[in-house]
Amino acid sequence: FFFFFKQKTAYAIYQCDWSSDVCSSDLFIYKSVRSHSPKYVIDEIESITNTYKLDAINFVDPMFLTDKKRLESLSNGLTEKKLNIKWACSIRADIVNEDILHRMKKAGCFYINYGFESGSQNMLDAMNKKTTVEQNYKAAEMTNNAGILVNSAVIINLPGETEEDFQATVEFLENSNIYRSEEHTSELQSH
Repeated sequence: FFFFFKQKTAYAIYQCDWSSDVCSSDLFIYKSVRSHSPKYVIDEIESITNTYKLDAINFVDPMFLTDKKRLESLSNGLTEKKLNIKWACSIRADIVNEDILHRMKKAGCFYINYGFESGSQNMLDAMNKKTTVEQNYKAAEMTNNAGILVNSAVIINLPGETEEDFQATVEFLENSNIYRSEEHTSELQSH
């Protein structure tokens, strides 16, 4: 989706506390928390947007939202600086709330990628995701209500997946207003 923007990829935190059995984060990230301060991230964003005239930042941190107070500081700082930069991130479904999503939107967040993975609780449990289908539906609903595009990674055809599990995932994707590039192209350009 970022082909519409002149953009930069950035890390604000190097950590994932919730590794599932299907996640590769254990292979390439640190086990201890290492994060840049919100001020450092804001200053870096200001510097690179001024230098490179960027339209968007894609935070590729495995867990962008691990500390809600930190995210509030980052969102508030971006809003106060009026950098007019759009940004995207990846976060977990079980730690978002309406207040944080609205702060993120106000600070320029237009796109969130969740690792929903499946619409089947059986498969989420088999992957050791530590989330529920209900939490995933709620996160998608709150994110859509905040005016932020929702996307998700899904995993299909894992050992033990039944036709019912697969259909539950299809139903979840259809009912959660998950971003589809062919349907959202004009909406994305307007962000």
